Amino acid sequence: MALLACSPRSAPDSFPAVGVGGGQDAVTFDLPFADGYTAQCVQGAGGSYSHSYSSTRYDIDLDTPNDSDDPVFAPYSGTAYVHTESPGYGFGIHINIDLGDGTYVILGHLNNVLIEDGEEVVTGQLIGVEGTTGYSTGDHVHIGRHQGSAQDNGSKGKSIEGMVVSAYDLTTGDSVSMLSSDMTCDLSGGHVYQSQLQTPKWHPNGTLLKSYDGSEVYLVEEGALRRFASESVFWSYNYSFENLAVVGQSEIDCYESGSSISTSSQVSAVYDGGYYWLLVGKAGSSGSYAVRLSSVEPESVLESWGVMVSDIGDLPDGDTSAYVCHDSYAQFRDGSLITEQSTSDVYVISDGVAMPIADWSAYLLMDFSERDIITVKDGTLAGVQERVGNCSADLLCITSDDIVSCGGPSDVGDWGGGGEEDTEEDDPVETESTPDDLDEGLDWIHVNESSLGLVVSDLFDSSVDGDDVAVTGYGFPLDWGYSTSYLVDYDQATDIAWYDLDDGSYRMTMRTQSQWADLDSVCMDSSSRSSLCHENGNDTYSLCFAVHYGELWTLSAQECRQME
Repeated sequence: MALLACSPRSAPDSFPAVGVGGGQDAVTFDLPFADGYTAQCVQGAGGSYSHSYSSTRYDIDLDTPNDSDDPVFAPYSGTAYVHTESPGYGFGIHINIDLGDGTYVILGHLNNVLIEDGEEVVTGQLIGVEGTTGYSTGDHVHIGRHQGSAQDNGSKGKSIEGMVVSAYDLTTGDSVSMLSSDMTCDLSGGHVYQSQLQTPKWHPNGTLLKSYDGSEVYLVEEGALRRFASESVFWSYNYSFENLAVVGQSEIDCYESGSSISTSSQVSAVYDGGYYWLLVGKAGSSGSYAVRLSSVEPESVLESWGVMVSDIGDLPDGDTSAYVCHDSYAQFRDGSLITEQSTSDVYVISDGVAMPIADWSAYLLMDFSERDIITVKDGTLAGVQERVGNCSADLLCITSDDIVSCGGPSDVGDWGGGGEEDTEEDDPVETESTPDDLDEGLDWIHVNESSLGLVVSDLFDSSVDGDDVAVTGYGFPLDWGYSTSYLVDYDQATDIAWYDLDDGSYRMTMRTQSQWADLDSVCMDSSSRSSLCHENGNDTYSLCFAVHYGELWTLSAQECRQME
């Protein structure tokens, strides 16, 4: 228990029994602690020790432990002003939150602040650490509503009525919502109140976290915290300390403990004469992989991984043999914040999904106000990410309610899949004895390594000879044309025409001497399921894919359109 309460010395005034005054309405606050935290009110309105002055008259003191410094959260939303100019006097280190009506809430005698002066804060946001600075003889938090300018030191303001405190009174067993002047406060017999303030308890996978009172840094991965064993290991992943979110112990307790990250890694990129490749992990080490970058904002994708284009080197002869090559394109790194040019929406990448943040309050609750945001061209997220959430459709949209709940949104994981960081042990597309169809359940498309097989009777009428079906379309290399067949085999038993194509990207249709393939019909039936089927600008369909290193790779819809 703290030894005694606090407050600055100023000339005592007489206080008639009046209301708030100045036309202000009463404002309800939660206690400035995480829900479940208990504190005794050791001094209240008109207390005989030090709450008999103009700057303290209706304020209260909430006892906190002397042997630890606990987190303090914003009990109300507004612009916060930090005062550290007189740490040994008056309210000591304190924060004034402007309520926008000529009054502010003061939080005094803090040991440390976790926000910047003039920063906007929201209810429940972690903003400081309690202590015993200023005129104080023991750890506690001084809280009150003052009239005056929040930008001035709290000793210049006037303590006023109109602060309604919402809490659970453990002494009586009742939930209460009462004026601070009605609270039972005394050093020996004050009631013990329990906070009901909802504070952050969740961040999406890929977020870097740090406890407010510790030096350890964590990565949220698969809903667990993975601790970086050292600073050098942290740097080896191209992470930045500027992107840390500072959290309270109540959030740390919500996560399971994952394995520590103790081995240094390496994140870089190379160019092989045709593609940029993102390389994750040290060459030849377990779990290292290489993944191509598409033509959609490759520089921004690399930036999210901490790689600058100016640092990209050449890979001799396109040799990525020291890495497992993934059969997909690189996505924005989990934990990155992305916004598109013509919108104010901000997305956080998690498990390969771009999750929109519902509003500014949710953004601040996650301590993202100082984070770097990567701005990209419109349409980039759909072209790069596996999935993109939508707040209007209530689809993987991060709200304040999600953030203050252990485990976060209930629909996290509904889309499955993962970002590149969650696929370190994945293998490339396997070649089975029976050619597969990209696991899409389609019976007219087959893939076998770099070979593409199409069922002729599904694309042409019964009179077409499969040996006469040629490849047409556009792509890279640009020297192929309508007379190029690429047909290497026609299996009459299965009616599958097999095509082998050179390395490159393709937007492909097929024809015989007299007939075009009816791609529109089959693609309209399955375009939502086939990663090879893409709609053209004129409501027709093509097959879009790339061939590289002896394998067939899917392309995004945006990359396909770029070849029209």
